[in-house]
Amino acid sequence: MDWEDGGYCVTDKPHPRGEILVSGPTVAKGYFRLPEVTQEAFIEKEGQVWYKTGDIGQIDETGVLRIIDRKKDLVKLRDGEFLSLGDVETKLKTHPVIENIFALRKFVESLKLDSKRDFESLTQDPAVVAAVLKELQAHGMKQGLRMRDLPVGLFLNTKPWTPETGLVTAAFKIRRQALVTYFKEHINALYNRY
Repeated sequence: MDWEDGGYCVTDKPHPRGEILVSGPTVAKGYFRLPEVTQEAFIEKEGQVWYKTGDIGQIDETGVLRIIDRKKDLVKLRDGEFLSLGDVETKLKTHPVIENIFALRKFVESLKLDSKRDFESLTQDPAVVAAVLKELQAHGMKQGLRMRDLPVGLFLNTKPWTPETGLVTAAFKIRRQALVTYFKEHINALYNRY
């Protein structure tokens, strides 16, 4: 289904794109006693009830449907353009210094390392943070991100994200809301700074 706000249309060339809808006898007709949520998540077309997955799909040249984005991971910017947080995260994660990353609308901002310092203290050093940020921005540009897509701020964390911490799923996909809650204090500091 077209998602015009995000710029995804089933008529896109060479590959049709849009929100993935599912329907069939095993798909619910709505959420139990939640009419508002049901109205948002389900539509009826030609007598058939369809569930709007929130996934953005693309059909490739062989007819394979590939999930390329999530609607909730797209942020509408002031000028009306959309920024794909997932795309930014995927591209920045290819840098060897990054083990995992999640993007917010704003991020935190060269480098003289003291080899006698421990890793934890290095991650709190403003010079190190600035150097990592600069490196990530340069890497993002090489990966095809636009200037407006790049992080402007950064918080470095040494604790791994595991399913046991609740910050990622068993498949190691990030749980954005859990991360926002877990890092709330640091996120607020970043927004206050920038």
